[in-house]
Amino acid sequence: MSDRLPPKYRLSLLGKFALSGPDGPVELSSKKLVALLAYLALTGPVPQPRHELVTLLWGSHFEVQARQNLRQALSRLRQALGEEALISNGDEISLAPGMIDCDAARLEGLVRKGSPTSLAEAVDLYQQRLLADVTIAEEAWTDWVAGERQRLEGLALDALVRFAEIELPLGHADKALATAHRALAINNLREDAHRVMIQALAAAGRPGRGAQALPGPRCAAQARVEHRTGGGNQVARCGASQRTTADEIAADPVSGGR
Repeated sequence: MSDRLPPKYRLSLLGKFALSGPDGPVELSSKKLVALLAYLALTGPVPQPRHELVTLLWGSHFEVQARQNLRQALSRLRQALGEEALISNGDEISLAPGMIDCDAARLEGLVRKGSPTSLAEAVDLYQQRLLADVTIAEEAWTDWVAGERQRLEGLALDALVRFAEIELPLGHADKALATAHRALAINNLREDAHRVMIQALAAAGRPGRGAQALPGPRCAAQARVEHRTGGGNQVARCGASQRTTADEIAADPVSGGR
């Protein structure tokens, strides 16, 4: 039996930000406090240099003002979470180990574990992108959060596809189909999700529907170009037609959208 105490706070970053503690919801006074806590939670347990935190959230400010803003933000976090929540070691800052249970950090551990139970929990955990309601007008923050969103989305997609692949041989074709559809709703270019969908349709006795949902080579290539360049109405129409087919299938898993 472990003597470790359960985390004092629960932090939700997948979707809208939410923080709760022993006495209920904890409100933070600004988006930058939210961003600072999220960054420390996702980079933990590695301590973060103060100058990197300054650049991340106040890079557009003069250095003196930016460092003052960081000191004030850290003070406010300590007021909200308790003095013991943050560890300051010279020029580095980190969250105290075991203080916060963060859903985004937990997602990574569940996917890495890879068991059927952990993948099922990961699939349930990921419902929206990271910090969907937080916008910070700082270039370093924008770059970092975009990278984290992509990384966590990739982990969620891996979990969805692997979970669907587990469900298929167990005879749960409809569950595998619904899971593959969730993956395609996040990223319609995941060929492994299309493959699982086709296999699930075949297992359910509807193999012909799967070919309509599989992206053709030309459309997939166009979509990769569009992803890099940010343009292309033709690609949008191509992707929309594929999503429509997948949506029709998922809307009626018994009849395949007929």
